[in-house]
Formats: sequence, C-alpha cells, structure tokens
Amino acid sequence: MSVGSTAPGVRTFICPNCGATQTFDPSQRSLVCPFCGTPVVFDQQQATPADALPPDKRFIIPFAITAQQSVDRLREWLGGSFFAPGDLKSRAALDAGKGVYIPFYRFDCTVHSNWTGARSQTQYRTQMVEVTDSRGAVRMEPQQVPFTVWYPESGEHDDRHQALITASTGLTQAEADALLPFPQEGARPDSPDYLAGFTSEEPHFTLDEAWQTGEGRIREMERSACARMTERLNAVNTTIQERTDALVWLPVWLYGYTYNGEHFRVVVNGQTGEVQGQQPVSRIKVLAVTIAAIVVIVAVLAFLVLRSQ
Repeated sequence: MSVGSTAPGVRTFICPNCGATQTFDPSQRSLVCPFCGTPVVFDQQQATPADALPPDKRFIIPFAITAQQSVDRLREWLGGSFFAPGDLKSRAALDAGKGVYIPFYRFDCTVHSNWTGARSQTQYRTQMVEVTDSRGAVRMEPQQVPFTVWYPESGEHDDRHQALITASTGLTQAEADALLPFPQEGARPDSPDYLAGFTSEEPHFTLDEAWQTGEGRIREMERSACARMTERLNAVNTTIQERTDALVWLPVWLYGYTYNGEHFRVVVNGQTGEVQGQQPVSRIKVLAVTIAAIVVIVAVLAFLVLRSQ
C-alpha cells in the first residue's frame, strides 16, 4: 500500500489489492476500499493529539457485537417504542452502516471533599384550630401541629471517579453518554490488529481541551456522592488529588435510516448492543394519549365536584 499527500487536509493511498487510488481524511486510521472491499490500516505519519499520550496509555476495546447482531438490535429498537409509527420497523430503509472506533479520553481521579449540609427533625407545637362537629357547630380546640427544624451538619468524603469524554467530531457527548457504559475489562493495548475491516478515528481534541469537560463531570459526580450523605446539601469543596489519563478507542456501529423521506441517525454500542438514536413520532398516537389524559383529568375533576356537593 502506498500513501501520499495531496491537497491540504487530504491524503491518498493505493489499494494493495486492486490498485485503485483513493483519497481520505487524515483523521482516519483505517478504512475499507470502496472498489474491492479490502480493509486498509494506515501508518500515522502526521502528528495528532493522540501523540501526547505514550503507547502504554492508549487502549482499544474490540467489537463484541457483529454487524448482523447490530442490525438485529436496531430492528428490535425500531419496533419497541410506543410513540413510533406502527410500520416503522417494516418500512425504515437502513443505510449500510459501519463500525467505527471512536476516540475517548478517560480520566480516573481520586478526590477528597469537605461538605456542609443540613438534616431535618420534625417537632410539634400546640395550636388552636377550628373544628366542626357533626351538627355543623364550630369551636376552637388545641391540636399538636408538626413543623420542621433544620440542623446544620458537615463531613468529609473520599472517592474515585471516572469520566469518558469523546474526542470525536462525529459522535456528540450526548450520544456517547447515552451509549455508556462500555465494559472497561475488555480494554487491550492499542494495536492495528483490531482495525482491519473497521473505520478508526483519530482524536480531534487535545487532552487539555477534553479535561475542561472531564473536570466538570468529575466534580458533578462527587457532588452527587456528597448529596447522598446528607438530607440537604449546601456546599461542597472538592480537591482532585490524583488524576490518571488514557486514550481509549471504543467500538460503535453507526447507522442512518430513512422513513417517509426523513433521515434519522442511530448509534449502537459495539460491546453491549445498547441502541440510541432518533425516531419519528406518530402524531395519531400522541393525539390519542393526549385525549385520553384529558378525559381522565375531566373525570377526576367531575368526581371531586360531585363528592364535595
């Protein structure tokens, strides 16, 4: 295989099997020749953000879900939503789809927090209230009325959190979050051996750029952990004591499908088979549910009115 340069931002290669000359985006680490189907893995010659991490900090999680299994999961998902059109599963025209290794920065952090909060205690006080007897007479009687008193409390919390931040421009962080988790025990040292037959993307963001998002995620996780330790959390002061960085390529099946002239995008976790994506909504079903909800509300209100009379 021969690889060369052409216009800025584009590279060329000659397929080792059929000899066809192709151009490709240099952010890709592998592709499949569109003429003969030969998988090609490139030797990276241009500097990329991945170079900031040594080889022992770069990992790949191989595909465990085959192409056919991903299609089966996708078809099942198309027919599993109540609000989707009833014929979506049968009429959706799937694109060919492709398996892609998406780059993620993985941040593992040890943290220590000091938090302040408050706990409640129910107390009672005597209060005169109006009481109506069976004959309609009203009189004042003392009753024990509950009220809440809040007492301050504080504590410390130590924990370890992990954040996966996408380094891709093709897969959004929201899509990535929806696909989680990716079982980390399947991680292997990054190697071209896993790339044949799949597309692999180089990271488009630097480690420092990803950490701007990752740090916020870590602090959110720690705040949630501290919130579970008190009834009402007031403040958290978190110190990140230790941080370990890694670059991990995660397996994702990318699909698109067309329904009634509209195009929708779907992603499938290549390890677990989790499916996330866009679906059209049946207006008839939404209208039916809305009408049913209105009928129930009207019936409840009518019952309450009749009961009060």
